[in-house]
Amino acid sequence: MRALVAGAIGGLFLYTGLTTPAIVLAITATLLAASALVSPTGMYATLDRGAHAITKAIVVLGQHLILPTVYLLLLTPCGKLLRRHQNSRLQLLPDQENSYWQPVIDEPANRENQF
Repeated sequence: MRALVAGAIGGLFLYTGLTTPAIVLAITATLLAASALVSPTGMYATLDRGAHAITKAIVVLGQHLILPTVYLLLLTPCGKLLRRHQNSRLQLLPDQENSYWQPVIDEPANRENQF
């Protein structure tokens, strides 16, 4: 199944004019199909375990290195700048002309027996 998917993506790359990725995917698809037909429990199983190990390494790298770095270098400074300038992006102010905003009347008696 993976060989068919790799072959289809390689054909799509070849159709769009990207010959180098198409050739790499065609070779990969051929090797996967040959290994699955010749030795499904030997070479193909080894390739499958290798692909799972590479995928797991990429996921761990993304979770523990890339995402915290993006959070600390991008999101935290943006939040600090917005708090410093007290810039409210929601702008929850009543617009009398074209708004359905209704003021909330705070009645403590309504909150006693909520359930």
